[in-house]
Amino acid sequence: MTASVLPMVEYFGQGDQAVGFQSAMIVLSVFAIVCFGGCFLLTKERVVMPKPAGKKLLGGIWIDFKKMLQNDQWRIMAIISIFLLISVAMRGATTPFYVQYYLQEESLITLFMTSGMLAGVAGALSANWLVKKICKVKLMKLCAIGIIIANATLFFVPRDAMELALMCSILANFIHMIFTPLMFSAIPDTVDYGAKKLGQSAMAMAFSGHLLTIKLGIALGGAGTGWILAYTAYRPNVVQVDSALAGILFLYSASSVLAGIIVFACLKYYKLTRDFKETL
Repeated sequence: MTASVLPMVEYFGQGDQAVGFQSAMIVLSVFAIVCFGGCFLLTKERVVMPKPAGKKLLGGIWIDFKKMLQNDQWRIMAIISIFLLISVAMRGATTPFYVQYYLQEESLITLFMTSGMLAGVAGALSANWLVKKICKVKLMKLCAIGIIIANATLFFVPRDAMELALMCSILANFIHMIFTPLMFSAIPDTVDYGAKKLGQSAMAMAFSGHLLTIKLGIALGGAGTGWILAYTAYRPNVVQVDSALAGILFLYSASSVLAGIIVFACLKYYKLTRDFKETL
């Protein structure tokens, strides 16, 4: 999808970007509908859990929700997810601006976006292998440090060092996507912890709540991007003033540094290490 958007904009728009983007979104939306329909039709519930006797649906949902919020380890992962996704939304939204206005290499937008996605795929594939050798929590902490270092380095890359900027961006995406599957896999751990400590093991509620925090992070990141660009006097399709360039650089790199620091700080209170889980 990332690699195809700008070519579709050029093909459909014929010089009119508004028409091009609208047409590209229509094509991708139709494709998404087909994928969603296929996912629904091809998915089967192979293990059906028995309904607890005497437990009303709405009352059970409310009980599960309250227990979820009482789970301190789940709350930590929820906070991590919110801040991490805020930075992801900010970085993703400003990638074209960073390449076009900061690096002044508009022709390389697709390269930056596609290479970042491929690096993310490689990072996600590496996570399963790494977690077999390193405790999940320790690996998440190392990833948080890596996110901080890679994006802090990117912040100081000169505007004319395109190759270095590309390498730092690839590295940052690679490390981030090692962290992402670990974050998702930590949710069942928090459910096991809740079952032992609180007598609650509603996996569906824990995952639903976690997805809600992810959506919240994306929403805040998207809104924050618009607010910061407006505050720093960004204007489209013109030479940007220094304040706008600073805003773009903050959104693309410094926001991820701040998110990495918050994630690392939160992980200091996350105790579901490999040794701890064995004692549950």
